[in-house]
Amino acid sequence: MALLSEGEAITEEDIPQEIVCEMVVHGERNLEVVIPSRGIDLDRHLEELEKAYFQKAIAMKAGNQAAAARQLGIHPHTFRKRAREKFGLGEENRPAI
Repeated sequence: MALLSEGEAITEEDIPQEIVCEMVVHGERNLEVVIPSRGIDLDRHLEELEKAYFQKAIAMKAGNQAAAARQLGIHPHTFRKRAREKFGLGEENRPAI
């Protein structure tokens, strides 16, 4: 990755949002976030974060969505519906019509 800057130094505004908006979890309740001075698209950021959690849980559980749902603390039906409808995950396992 290369970063370009109009000045001599790279500033926060030169760094892509997805790098600056890093969330660091310390335990279950102590969450530190960094918000760039130009702001963020919170809805998009939260959707990307949720999708990343779904993908990670599915990978951790070798594709077993029920186990992935338990890992994230949500009902398997809710997990499968959200994974399919919101993120298009699990589509490769559905029979062709």
